[in-house]
Amino acid sequence: MQWIVTDGIELEVGDDGFFFSSEPNIDGERIDLSPIGRSITVVIPDEPVRAIKAREAVLSLDMSAQEPVAAALEVAGWFRSHRFCSRCGDRARRHLQELAMLCDHCGHRNYPRLSPCVIVIVTKDDQVLLANHKRGKTPVYSVLAGFIEVGESAETAVIREVKEEAGIWVDDVSYVGSQSWPFPGQFMLAYHAKWKEGELKPDRSELADLQWFDKSALPIIPPPGTISRLMIERWLDGKLS
Repeated sequence: MQWIVTDGIELEVGDDGFFFSSEPNIDGERIDLSPIGRSITVVIPDEPVRAIKAREAVLSLDMSAQEPVAAALEVAGWFRSHRFCSRCGDRARRHLQELAMLCDHCGHRNYPRLSPCVIVIVTKDDQVLLANHKRGKTPVYSVLAGFIEVGESAETAVIREVKEEAGIWVDDVSYVGSQSWPFPGQFMLAYHAKWKEGELKPDRSELADLQWFDKSALPIIPPPGTISRLMIERWLDGKLS
C-alpha cells in the first residue's frame, strides 16, 4: 500500500516521488482506492496543501506513470465537491464498500465522474494543423480539442469540433490513444483525422492563431507528458495511419 497526499489542487512530495511508503502523519480523510484496483490510499488533508501544483506534478511524469496520480487528484477533488447530495441537498457520507458518496436521506449515490473529450491531430498531405489557444496565454501551439456533446459518438465529435474551430471538413478519423486529464475530470480520447475540404476559418473566440505547419518549421509545441505532444511526435516519425 502507498499513500498520496493531495487536496485535488496540489500534491505533497513523499519519500518516493509523490508517493509515501508509510502512512503520513497528516490529519484528514483517507480514501482507499482498492475498489478501483489500485493499492493506494488518498489522504485529503484538513488543511490546504502547499506543495506542487497538480498540473506541474502530472507533467513531470511519463504518461505511463501519470495514472495513479491522476486518480488521486480526481478522487480528492470529487470528495471535496460532493459532500452534499445532488438530489435532495442533505449531507452525504462516504460509502463503506464502494468509491461513492451516499445520502442516507434519499439513498442517492454519487460516483466520481469524467467528462469525455476528443483531441484531434489533423493532417493535410505533409502538413499538420496546429492552433494557439487564447485560454493558454502562451506561445504554445497544439492540436484541436473539445468536449463530446450529449448523444454524440467520439468520431462525430471530432468532425464537429474541427468544423467549429477550424472551418474545415475532415474524414478518415482513426483512434490514437487516451489520457486522463484531471484538471478537473477530463478524459481525453485522441484521434487522427485527414483534411477533406474547405479553407481555414478559425474560431476567433477560442483561437489566437491557426495554421498548417511543415515538419521543418514547427512552432513551440506542448510539453512531454501530454497526449497532444505524443500525437505530434508520432506524426513527425511517420507513425500515424
